[in-house]
Amino acid sequence: GPVMADMAKRLERWGADFIVIPCNTAHEYYSYVAEAVSIPVVHLIDLVVDVVIQHDNAAEAVGILGSNTIIKTQLYTTRFARRGVRAVYPDEEMQQKLFLIIRRVKKGETGHEIRAEFKKIANHLIEKGVKTLILGCTELGIIAENMNIQCFDAADVLAQEVVAVAKKQKAPHIDSLTLDKDLPSE
Repeated sequence: GPVMADMAKRLERWGADFIVIPCNTAHEYYSYVAEAVSIPVVHLIDLVVDVVIQHDNAAEAVGILGSNTIIKTQLYTTRFARRGVRAVYPDEEMQQKLFLIIRRVKKGETGHEIRAEFKKIANHLIEKGVKTLILGCTELGIIAENMNIQCFDAADVLAQEVVAVAKKQKAPHIDSLTLDKDLPSE
């Protein structure tokens, strides 16, 4: 957190108008960054949740594919719960396979075999009854193709946000949990 805050301060000094943290998992340290600077810091997790809800405001459950830390930190779980939506994750065995897939993609493996393995994990969540998936790890959008379900790639959502903000079409999407502190927490 302090290292990310220091980087954000330098970016602000160098003239950045706003800051983005492109890693889902790194949003565990969002508050360090947001409190360190006076410019807006886009909150990726909150942004993705809003985009999913705007797309399907009747969603009851959303599948989350990402690192093990995404589950431990409950970044998506908390934000979806505040909107009445349940976050669904792969079972432990499938999650471990997903973690290995993420590591393999980081090493450059993106061929047919790994894409098929990834699709099996996505299908596992479909079998759990979700109708929407979030690709909550930057590497997953690289191998997600021909999915049998509505997918939101967090990296794509963030890229669209950055373009819209840079073109001055909108204000940066910041952490709404800090904006609605008067709401009861769960």
